[in-house]
Amino acid sequence: DTADEVRALVRERLRTLLVEVLLPLWRFGDIAVLVRTGPEGALAAEWLAGWGLPVVTENSFLLAAHPLVNRLISFLAFLDYPPDDLAFWEVASAPDIFLPDSDLSAETLTDWLARTALAQGNNRPPLFQLFRAAFPEAWSVWLAPFHSGAGLMSAYDTLREAINRFALLTRHSDQSPFLLRLLEIAHLAETRGHSSLAAFLAFWRSCRDNEQLPLPEGMNAIRIMTVHKAKGLEFPVVILPFQHQGKYRDPELVHVRREGLDLLARAGKELPELYYPACITDELERLNLLYVAWTRPVYALHAFITRPSRAPSPLQRGLNVLIAAVLWGSSGVCAQ
Repeated sequence: DTADEVRALVRERLRTLLVEVLLPLWRFGDIAVLVRTGPEGALAAEWLAGWGLPVVTENSFLLAAHPLVNRLISFLAFLDYPPDDLAFWEVASAPDIFLPDSDLSAETLTDWLARTALAQGNNRPPLFQLFRAAFPEAWSVWLAPFHSGAGLMSAYDTLREAINRFALLTRHSDQSPFLLRLLEIAHLAETRGHSSLAAFLAFWRSCRDNEQLPLPEGMNAIRIMTVHKAKGLEFPVVILPFQHQGKYRDPELVHVRREGLDLLARAGKELPELYYPACITDELERLNLLYVAWTRPVYALHAFITRPSRAPSPLQRGLNVLIAAVLWGSSGVCAQ
């Protein structure tokens, strides 16, 4: 089968498994879908959301993936460097920060941007200056105070003032945990000497990929996460929809030490003393990942595994024996 055909088959089998087999017996929150990569997780989340199932992913509570947080960071980036047109536009056109109070509509701003700003070409002044001339009242009331005080206020004070002035905690009360956590990070950065706008933005770039809210207790939604992030966790039911994609691939690069130098070389059988140990290392890593995935469920594991179209490798044959042994010894494991 082609990759598209296999994907379509996995999608249909996953829907049948969830809707017809698992959900009549289990709560949404009892089920975890584990994947190897972010794109696989995004694909599974797209499928589940399309079927009307509640789903939460690793990015659901990641601060850097939250639109309101990103717009506040863009606000700080604009104040730190006003000629940053992209940062300014993200703030000026933000439907959840500036627009509700400015008496301007998104259509008005988009039309202005097309007719005035873009028409002047590359030699035009910075976008905020054109905006200030076109919409002096909106600029004076809502943006000028922050612009004039940008060098006098810390990042924490600027964020706190913006959240208060634009009534974000009231207007977006359901998103208040994200805003409060952003304030906590700004305060932490300030205590470590990163109080200026530029220093905080650098601090944020260094930590944003790891900053997320804890999953609320008792949330009744299907969880989608990578196997790596699932280490140490347990779930009543685990689904591995893309287990079939764990095919063997030759290592792309190997370390070569020549004349006291550590080099990276493209892997090949012409370097057998390096190639085969690298293959073994890669396979051990894959087996460790498989072990982590298969030991997450408490009651049931559903792994989608396809039959190879060509003769299986020795490792694949060994894996088939392992699967058969597990299936023979446990009724709680299902290979689709």
